[in-house]
Amino acid sequence: MKPAYTLLLLILLAACKKEKLDQGEQLVSINFQNTSMELISMLQGAPASQRVTILLDTPVVYTPDENLRDKGVQLPYFNSGYSDANSYNLFFYPNVRYNTTEPWMTYIRIPAGMHTTGVVDTANRQLTYGKINLQPEKHYSIFVTDSAGIFDMVPAEDDRQIVQGKIRIRLAHMSPSSDTVCLSAGKDRVLAFEQGVRFKEVTSFQEFPLDSNQPFTVRVYQKSDSSVILSRTFINAMPGRSYTIIFRGYTHPVTYKNKFQVTQHFERNAELFIERMY
Repeated sequence: MKPAYTLLLLILLAACKKEKLDQGEQLVSINFQNTSMELISMLQGAPASQRVTILLDTPVVYTPDENLRDKGVQLPYFNSGYSDANSYNLFFYPNVRYNTTEPWMTYIRIPAGMHTTGVVDTANRQLTYGKINLQPEKHYSIFVTDSAGIFDMVPAEDDRQIVQGKIRIRLAHMSPSSDTVCLSAGKDRVLAFEQGVRFKEVTSFQEFPLDSNQPFTVRVYQKSDSSVILSRTFINAMPGRSYTIIFRGYTHPVTYKNKFQVTQHFERNAELFIERMY
């Protein structure tokens, strides 16, 4: 199916389903995370009018972003942002907090169930397309990623709990050039996910004691050689909070031709990105 037809079809399906929203359908909360270096590169520095659009076969019931809602947005998207160059619209949708080092996870609401979804780029070219099953009254993060231009969407349930006197951390491995990785945290380098985390895997949350000294250090390293630190970051950790650590980018230079035969090149740009829950 041609990309333009796919986009039109999903918008029409969403419009047709609107009548069902008043019939007591159960809802689900979701957000979308842009962890693709190709998409980030495409949008950085581009006008805010250029969007990478998330296709959905259902209307969005609720979004917390008043600015976007007022513009009549029908589908989620990523862009360079309407505020300033550091807008996190580039990295996730919906975004209601600008220019914070550890942004809060926020959600839109759609009907629960099996949905057709996908991604089209700024030229309305289809990048990926498939189905996801979303259970009612749960929260999900859906990670958009790619490996050398081959795109995928990775859903992960957001287990929302508060732990007293500790923090919780999970790792979303979205770095396509990295093999299996592990994580260590805190001044004592407490090991986590020792079985190893592979590309496109999102772990469950693990509890950690808080250090007396801040900030709280997180390191991602190769499972095969713990002396090789691939990336590190710092969390201004608060007790009771949960944090998603997104490992994205390439750990070594890569050059490839994407599905549209455009040459892409990236230097080593692996990094850790932090999001807070609650």
